[in-house]
Amino acid sequence: MTFRARFLPAFLACALLAPVIPSAADAEERDRNLEPVPPKIVFASREGRRPDDKSSAEMARKEIARSFASLGSIRLARERLVYRFGLICAPHLEAVLLGDNVTPHWNASLTVAALRSTYGPALELNRLLPPLAKKLTPQAGDFHTPAFAALAVGCFPWSQAMLPSHYAKMEGRYEAVPGSRRSVERAIRALTEARASLLRRVDDPQNFLRVSALLALAKMGGPKARLGVAAMKPPPQNQFHPTEQRQAELIARALLEVNEPKPYLTALRDSDRRVRAAGALAISVALLTESPAGWTKNADAFLPILRNEAALTQEDGRAEAAFARGLYALRAGDEKAWNAVWSLAKMHTSEDRVAEAAAQALLFRRGAAWEKQVIEQAGNSRTLLKEPVLAMLLLRSGEIATEKAIEACEKYLKSKSQRPAPDYTWDPRWYAVVGLLRSLHEGRIKSKALRARVIATLERAVDKVLDKKSVFRDELEAVLAAHGSLLAEADETSLYKLPLEDVHRVERSFRCPCALFSLDPVDACVHRVNALVHLMFGLDGIKPAKPGEPVTDKQPERYLRHYLEEFPYFTRLDFRDDRGWRPRTPPPTGDPKVIDR
Repeated sequence: MTFRARFLPAFLACALLAPVIPSAADAEERDRNLEPVPPKIVFASREGRRPDDKSSAEMARKEIARSFASLGSIRLARERLVYRFGLICAPHLEAVLLGDNVTPHWNASLTVAALRSTYGPALELNRLLPPLAKKLTPQAGDFHTPAFAALAVGCFPWSQAMLPSHYAKMEGRYEAVPGSRRSVERAIRALTEARASLLRRVDDPQNFLRVSALLALAKMGGPKARLGVAAMKPPPQNQFHPTEQRQAELIARALLEVNEPKPYLTALRDSDRRVRAAGALAISVALLTESPAGWTKNADAFLPILRNEAALTQEDGRAEAAFARGLYALRAGDEKAWNAVWSLAKMHTSEDRVAEAAAQALLFRRGAAWEKQVIEQAGNSRTLLKEPVLAMLLLRSGEIATEKAIEACEKYLKSKSQRPAPDYTWDPRWYAVVGLLRSLHEGRIKSKALRARVIATLERAVDKVLDKKSVFRDELEAVLAAHGSLLAEADETSLYKLPLEDVHRVERSFRCPCALFSLDPVDACVHRVNALVHLMFGLDGIKPAKPGEPVTDKQPERYLRHYLEEFPYFTRLDFRDDRGWRPRTPPPTGDPKVIDR
């Protein structure tokens, strides 16, 4: 048999199968839209050590006892509990939730929410649902305890009750955790009871609890939550309704995909500027959900109001309107609408929040004409631009990575004189660096001479331009030391690509306040919704405590702010119909009774 006869069938099979093999980018995007997989080893710490089980449990118990009633130490304590001890904390958190001490109960509820968001549908967390469900009823005027319990319950999506056997029966995990069969059944009952209790709490006299219940239902999702929120009636015109509840109701309607446009139109015409802003943001949320409601297909009823500056008279309303208009332009591919959003961004008279919202939307505009305009504006140092807009232009120029785009980045990376001046807290030059690093990872800069020029520019920025006190500069210096020569010297035939983890290492050296590292519009919208959550609970108006002075006012809000700053409540999974529930997998091979924990 000839070589061709022997191997041609295999070649043909590979050619036919090639289109259906998912790429690494497809796999990463799919994982971003799915819940985390519970870890098989729960005692591993962030540093890679595996401490003894009993000693870890005792350390976690002491951490909880020492820190859960201390405003000064709860932030670091929660990080250690979530990232170092992980799911081993569950029994100790259950003991706190079953107790009567109020302050530790608040922090236990918030820690449960952090664990559920970090580790996904782990069986170890099932035991925490029954005590949380019992705490949803206010006792003796204490409405903060049920409010925090509601926020924790909302992190357990409805799909966990609909598909409870996924991580149990399908993966043979009933025998892995003692008593897990009963705990799964109890968790399903508790989650069902908690959802019914949340629907009752939306009419509670306390506004803080009403807002918590509505946000929890929005995050939990599901048909019953949708029906319950859709059945809520608007208040009579002569009756006062708290602004925060109306804001939360609009976001809940959007995330639950309630097919009723009237509440959004009513909100856009409301006399309260904060309700108008929430209505515009809710429209953006509704446009980006996995299965948008039918009313989103008809933009004619909303766009005139979103364009009308007389209707949206305040900065926050115009900002949300600018972002929503960008989403409509992206959806329709309307260049005229895009140009109107760009006009809002580039005007030096625009308010800061309006320019930032327009920049977030323009981040996802594509087209050769627009890319040419981006490069021209980024390279024109005489143009007065708001800092978020300049950062967006530099980031996109670095990603475009043509010779002219690289020149636009060089104007800022080679000189301190370009305004704004370098600073260790935030610098628009950082976005030019990230854009160039992304291009080096994706192999867009193929010319060896151009690649060497980019590396030289980045090295000069590290040595002479970027602020030496910034963590960003230190991380960039380490990446260039490891990969700079390889990137500069590789020829076009054997193109060396910067590893993705090194790009992420530089990106994560600071927290972008404008969400310009968003990979799609959903990420940017999540950032805006979480900012609104802070406003609903009044967290932005809390004054920091003076050093050495005890904090006696607004303690629940302070604990909540500490939590939300590290663990934002909403994620991109909340825009999915099933809240990121993973598809069923085949049963594992081997003995299902082997303990994997």
